[in-house]
Amino acid sequence: MNLASSSLPLKSRISGLMTIRDHTFLYEFLDASSIVIDLGAHKGEFSKRIHNLFGCRCFGVEANPELAKALLENPAAAFYHFAISSQSETIVFHLADNPLASTTYDLEPSPFNRVSTVD
Repeated sequence: MNLASSSLPLKSRISGLMTIRDHTFLYEFLDASSIVIDLGAHKGEFSKRIHNLFGCRCFGVEANPELAKALLENPAAAFYHFAISSQSETIVFHLADNPLASTTYDLEPSPFNRVSTVD
């Protein structure tokens, strides 16, 4: 898809960069044959927008079990309930009231009231 002549802001057309949901990327390399991996997919907005704009195939990974469950119904991508780590082990995932603040870090004192495990 050629977005250079679209309604993108001039800055995006000159730089070749696009920002969607705080993700900045080179859009000129994306097309229907592209594969995009969305780590920390949250609610899947980024994957959905990328899929709609470029027709590319998206894979999303989300550690929060509540968000991951809702993502299974999103047709824009294949989503998986995993956490990305340098080690292959089950981890403790601390769930915050604000899903953007959930973390694998063990903070003291803990502001979290819920915990999940992720394989």
